[in-house]
Amino acid sequence: MLAAATTQCPPGSTDKNGLFWAVAFTVLGLFLLLGLVAPAAAIRFTRARKTVARVLWTLAACVPMLAVWLLGLFVFGRVFIMSC
Repeated sequence: MLAAATTQCPPGSTDKNGLFWAVAFTVLGLFLLLGLVAPAAAIRFTRARKTVARVLWTLAACVPMLAVWLLGLFVFGRVFIMSC
């Protein structure tokens, strides 16, 4: 992957229009919003539980949230930034 990052793109292939960047940032925003669903769902579904259980479920939901965010950054970087 690092070797692919150092290869040069052909001349004239780096021109990316506004629609391309709009789609790129929409995908990134979608992953960010999807990541926020996990803690929000944990908070919502643990309303009837005790405070300690709610805190633990919410903290546990932060793991998939961060995983989705990192996946979104990976997709954004791999598909939109590192493409010619």
